[in-house]
Amino acid sequence: MHRKAWYQKPINICCLVTAVWLSQTPAEFCAAAEGSVAGITIRNTQQQELRLPHRTEPDIKRPEEYRPPLQADTGAKLIVKGFYFSGQSIFSQAELLNVIADQQGQELGLSDLQNLAGQLTDYIRSQGYLVAQTYIPEQKVQDGIIEFAIIIGEYDQVLIRNNTEVSLAVLQNQLGPLKSGGYIKKCELERAVYLLGDVAGVDAKATLMPGRRTGTTDLLLDIRPRGKQLSGNFEINNYGSRFTGSNQVGLNITFNNPLQKGDVIAVRAIKSESGLDSGNIGYSLPLTGQGQKLGISFSRLNYELGEAFADINAHGQSDSFELSYETNFLRSRNNNLSGRLSYSRKKLRDVVDGIPDTNKKENIWSLNLTGDNTDRWLGGGANAYALSYSRGKLSTDDAGDAYTANTAGSFAKWNLTFLRQQYLGERLSLLTAFNGQLAEKNLDPGEKLSLGGAYGVRAYPAGEASGDQGYVLNTELRWHLPVNTRLFDSCQLAGFYDTGYVRLNKESWPGFTGENSRRLSGAGLGIYLNKANQYALRLSYAWKIGSEEALAASDKNGRFWIMGSSYF
Repeated sequence: MHRKAWYQKPINICCLVTAVWLSQTPAEFCAAAEGSVAGITIRNTQQQELRLPHRTEPDIKRPEEYRPPLQADTGAKLIVKGFYFSGQSIFSQAELLNVIADQQGQELGLSDLQNLAGQLTDYIRSQGYLVAQTYIPEQKVQDGIIEFAIIIGEYDQVLIRNNTEVSLAVLQNQLGPLKSGGYIKKCELERAVYLLGDVAGVDAKATLMPGRRTGTTDLLLDIRPRGKQLSGNFEINNYGSRFTGSNQVGLNITFNNPLQKGDVIAVRAIKSESGLDSGNIGYSLPLTGQGQKLGISFSRLNYELGEAFADINAHGQSDSFELSYETNFLRSRNNNLSGRLSYSRKKLRDVVDGIPDTNKKENIWSLNLTGDNTDRWLGGGANAYALSYSRGKLSTDDAGDAYTANTAGSFAKWNLTFLRQQYLGERLSLLTAFNGQLAEKNLDPGEKLSLGGAYGVRAYPAGEASGDQGYVLNTELRWHLPVNTRLFDSCQLAGFYDTGYVRLNKESWPGFTGENSRRLSGAGLGIYLNKANQYALRLSYAWKIGSEEALAASDKNGRFWIMGSSYF
């Protein structure tokens, strides 16, 4: 069949550029309908792994327990008919009586009563009152009723010893309900210590000391510098796209506390061997609320397609702006949950010689929930998860979009990411990761989900199989070798299996032909080496399972991935 030359079909050329980038078959590329290569490139550079947090215990030092004078144990016993609890108004008499109810009517001596006081102390502390104590006051027993006095524990003075350049007001904002006269609750104190530690460049230690009055406790928060004010890492990898250069270098720089407000300036830059230059600068600032932050960021990306598209000078640019608000709902040693609301505005332009430029604008609101927790299920494990809902509006001057995918206008999508590390032994663990997306309509290529690449089905290249909705599932068995040498202090051997499915277009349209879905699978081996705070190296090799061909790059039975990072 006779085909027109590319310069006679300007609209389809833009389809072709996008289609190759999206790794779709010739029959599928019309479904892409003039997608934004700039948008896809942004998506690829922003792909990152969801990471399990490093667990640390809150640094809290408790005071010595108050021990009131007791009468000497003469060995005498009496039949106890009941108990009375004084000194507090939090727990009802019935609730406390239920803890030691089986001792009513028993013949008890002083040592037995002291053991009961210990049981009551343990119960009250298990309800979150960190320094609560029960003791037996001097008393005259009447009608066989024994009195237990309870000290719940209240703050007297809450003091901050600030040894950093962060302003005192920023630190005080993280304390929340910790104030003079308040009860000493374990969850509230731990939350405050963790949130203080979340302030850029800050480490916090809490010391509880006897207060000026019986039953009260002073809290001293010792704030010390943590890490360097200027830090970052330099990275090299082959995670990029074939058409803009698979080999990439990256630089991340973090500048803590530039305005002495616990604020952070973060800079990220990526450059490929040919065709890609990307930069982002962001600023975040703690707000007056406990664990709240305001963020703003700007980014620019320039790309130029090589290989098959070099002759038509396919290139483009994107600029984006984002404003965000973040807050912590839960902050503790075993459970954390934060929320983030953001607004972003993007301007994208794709250029091909001989045809009009394609210009797009996106306005997107996103709501994100991110959390992690630990558990004891089947020997214990750790989880990290993220759920997001994004709703936006796309405007474009691409006339062909209305007759094909019709991506312009309002759109929405859901994203879910889940990661679990299951402990199988002292040195063996199983990691399972899930990344899924659901869309309400056909999406612009920059909003699609890709299966291939270093964070997806690793047997396929970056950008392979992009669709409006689908999922990627990774399972990885890791063996932690007992290595501690001059070069590395951590070494993990891994065997993994990846699989994924995408629906290329949520809805087809008249004239659409070809398959509308793809399923990819692969397996492989990896080795991950690390020297704490100095450098890291990740190597993996993956091979395909099944007959599905790679389209985003030359088809191979196996694919090698490497990433090296040096910290400063």
